[in-house]
Amino acid sequence: MDSMDCKILEILEEHGRMSFQSIGDSIGISRVAVKKRVMKLEKEGIILGYHANVDWHKVPYSAECGEGRIVDMEDFNKMISEKISDEKFLQWIRGFNGKFRFPVYAGKEFMDEDVEALGLSVRSYNCLKRAGYQSIKSVVTNIRGREDLQTIRNMGRKSADEVMIKLFLYTYDNLAPEGKKNYLDRVRQLN
Repeated sequence: MDSMDCKILEILEEHGRMSFQSIGDSIGISRVAVKKRVMKLEKEGIILGYHANVDWHKVPYSAECGEGRIVDMEDFNKMISEKISDEKFLQWIRGFNGKFRFPVYAGKEFMDEDVEALGLSVRSYNCLKRAGYQSIKSVVTNIRGREDLQTIRNMGRKSADEVMIKLFLYTYDNLAPEGKKNYLDRVRQLN
């Protein structure tokens, strides 16, 4: 990988749909050379995909915004059993072992809500606020899991797990009834 590859990556990160010709024109190499380099970067796993720029005002609540990880399945099982009635999912989750991954689906109106909307304990809420996480969006876009949360001052394992569990339940609660089943199916696919 050289400086030309880095330039291509920077352009694609900003403009994922830019043509090879346009990229080549902007950095002074041919379309064919750009294509070969991009294909090499894809093959090496450096380019993982191409992304769209989303207008969140037009999305009701259906875009995948992040992935969480929960380690303490005991706490998770207790909390979700009270909220989720899908017996097939509950049975699956009781037998689950390992890192639990889930997407966060939320439109702008939910993402802009204060972290208070998650219904966290005072300790977890105060830790997030002191660390500068004011909105749910700030948590979703900057926190990938328990490890990230535990870097926050006074945020222990239990508090970190609570934030991730509440984020999962917040996503689930804000979906339309028909979207809840699809969401739980997506969660099973990720795990």
